[in-house]
Amino acid sequence: MNSLTGTGSLVRLILRRDRALIPIWVLFMALLPLGTASGTVSLYPTDEARRGYIDGLGSSPLLIMFYGVTPAESSLGALIFWRMANGMVVMALIGLLMVIRHTRVEEEAGRRELLGSTVVGRHANLTAALIATGGTSLLVGLLVALGMMSQGAAAGGSVAMGLAWACAGIVFAAIGAVCAQLTEGAGAARSIGISVVGVAFVLRAAADVSGVDGGLRWMSWISPLGWSYEVHAYTDDRWWVFGLAAVFTVAVSGAAMALSAGRDVGAGLLPPRLGPAQASPRLRSPLALAWRLHSGALTAWVV
Repeated sequence: MNSLTGTGSLVRLILRRDRALIPIWVLFMALLPLGTASGTVSLYPTDEARRGYIDGLGSSPLLIMFYGVTPAESSLGALIFWRMANGMVVMALIGLLMVIRHTRVEEEAGRRELLGSTVVGRHANLTAALIATGGTSLLVGLLVALGMMSQGAAAGGSVAMGLAWACAGIVFAAIGAVCAQLTEGAGAARSIGISVVGVAFVLRAAADVSGVDGGLRWMSWISPLGWSYEVHAYTDDRWWVFGLAAVFTVAVSGAAMALSAGRDVGAGLLPPRLGPAQASPRLRSPLALAWRLHSGALTAWVV
């Protein structure tokens, strides 16, 4: 038996367990740019109208922070890729959380140890989670590309846009695989992963707000999230960016497997923090306990 024995069966198990969840988020993410493109065609039918819309939104640093640097072209595809850039952030979060759900959550619940008693390789569970997440991300990318082409957008740019969305999910799935090795609890792994997404977003946003010729543009290239933005679909179609993302994904996935091999099932690489011997009076109600458990995540989302 090798370390990947049973991977195919575990992929099918993941798809069966998420047979309702995966279609919902795949269709939702695929319909977002399609619906926006359909509405934009009637509101801004010409390049001149779209240019005015882009310039109007691009005059706000806050909107540039969310959408990225304004596109040089004013085609429908370029506008939608820029206007729907936050979809790539959502893809990053989905990829991250899906991998943690099928790795660290499984260990925390004891199901990983149960499966490990059968004919399953050491890295089969992690590999299956990465394959399932990567496959669903690619499916979203395919549907996004087809949807944009159905609205008359250029085929090459549509494929680049679809791959950019898929790239965000796949890259952060690998990052989620590393986060799942660090802690004993799924909640802590999610917090670490979401913090990484937040830092990546801030780096990319700071780079874009500084302007095309700004001194902080280099920060976009050290942000895994920034790579999807830097594809510049429908304008430059930078295909080589996907090679950078592929190398990063393979390297980080390999690191996750190496970390997994160096720990016991159910354990994390970071030692758990010991709590006080007795609970504070502030934790003597269900509401106080709920706030204690979720305050970190709530604060992160508010920020």
